[in-house]
Amino acid sequence: MSRPAAQHNPGSRDLTFWEHLDELRGVLVRCAVVVLTLMALCFVFASTLQELLIRPFAQAAARVGPSAGQLALLSPTEGFLVRMKLALFTGLLLGSPYLFLQVWGFVSPGLHAREKRLVLPVVGVASTLFLAGAAFGYFVMGVATEFLLRFSTPDIGNQWSLSSYLTFLTQIMLGLGLVFQLPLVLLFLMRLGLVTPAQLAGWRRHAVVAILVAVALLPMQDPLSLVMMSAPLYLLYEASILAGRLLGRPQRESAAAADRPPDPPAAGTSAAGPRVVGRAAREDREGPRSRGDYPD
Repeated sequence: MSRPAAQHNPGSRDLTFWEHLDELRGVLVRCAVVVLTLMALCFVFASTLQELLIRPFAQAAARVGPSAGQLALLSPTEGFLVRMKLALFTGLLLGSPYLFLQVWGFVSPGLHAREKRLVLPVVGVASTLFLAGAAFGYFVMGVATEFLLRFSTPDIGNQWSLSSYLTFLTQIMLGLGLVFQLPLVLLFLMRLGLVTPAQLAGWRRHAVVAILVAVALLPMQDPLSLVMMSAPLYLLYEASILAGRLLGRPQRESAAAADRPPDPPAAGTSAAGPRVVGRAAREDREGPRSRGDYPD
């Protein structure tokens, strides 16, 4: 008699390789559907989004003066493609909580029950950090744009295309959104016991070099972007060390309490109680007594 086929259970821990691929495909399909739906909705408001995102340029150009120039469309289809990119970008931002939830749901079957209870807090923190990084990138773009516009001269004016400016802006925002996930990554490594806050504190010099190298590999190719990405990344690194020390203190205290040996019993007492020990001592002095000699 043949064995019945194993029931497909997404929450089980003994999924086969192909079942894992099937789960991953489902996650990717759901994420794509949500992002595309949000993209279609955001395309309706693409003109408003475009005005919002070019506001840092407009404010910087007003401070620089006539030499700042203006944004231009350098190809017949650039205006349409820019609005499509803006709709996709906004769809990713709005759908980021759902995307983080799907990713966490994919890896959660391999976690313990106590760790699964951290799903909503982790997704909330990851989404908040991502949106905070994107917002930080938007607000620093005003300073960055003014700095770059001032490289113009009376003989050389600025002529930026709308597509190149918005691509630069969205790269900064998405990049900083991902960079702001560093505390979660380091706390996860601390939770696994792979690193400790003391080790991270001792690796500060190496971390600075690693941060600069990692940021240099991103699409941003100018020194200003390098500084803009590296500085908050290092501050988040220091925040991760502080958070690891604060969160690790209760665990160390509970572990120390568990490892502490129990206090020795007081003189004349035992697990059976002081009365039993008293009987044993009296019988040693006076000899054994019958059961009826003991009071009720």
